[in-house]
Amino acid sequence: MPHDIPALSAIDSYSEYAIWSQKDFEAEIYGPVGSYSHIKTAHVNCVDSSPVGFICFRLVFEELYIIKISVRPESRRMGIGSALVLESFRAAAEKGASQAVLDVDKANTPALRLYEKLGFRPAEPLTARRCGTINMVRSI
Repeated sequence: MPHDIPALSAIDSYSEYAIWSQKDFEAEIYGPVGSYSHIKTAHVNCVDSSPVGFICFRLVFEELYIIKISVRPESRRMGIGSALVLESFRAAAEKGASQAVLDVDKANTPALRLYEKLGFRPAEPLTARRCGTINMVRSI
C-alpha cells in the first residue's frame, strides 16, 4: 500500500518528540522490517484528502508494538488519536495479537493521558527500550 510519505513527515514535524524524517518513514515502510510494519491514517473530510494523523505499528507474533502516532495540532483533542490506536487494536486482533506495547516519552503528558485512558499501564518491572521513556502495555 503506497503511503504519502511527505504528508506523514509533515504531520510528524509538529511533534516535539522523536521527529522522523522522510528517510525514516521510508526505512520503516520499505526497509527490512517493512513486512511487519503498518501505517494507518486518519482523514476528517472528503474534500481535503490529506491525512490529519497517523499511527505506525508493528505486528510481531502475538504483540502489537505502537511505534509512532501523530496528529496535526488543529486536529488534536477530537478523538483522532484514540481512534487510530483503537484501529491498530482491531488490525492486530485480526492477526491474533493479544497484547499492545509502546514506549512513551516521560515528558509527553498528553500522550501519557491518552494511553492511560485507553487502558495502558506501565510495564512491570518498570522498563523502557529507550532512556527517558516509559514502557506501557495492555491486553487487546
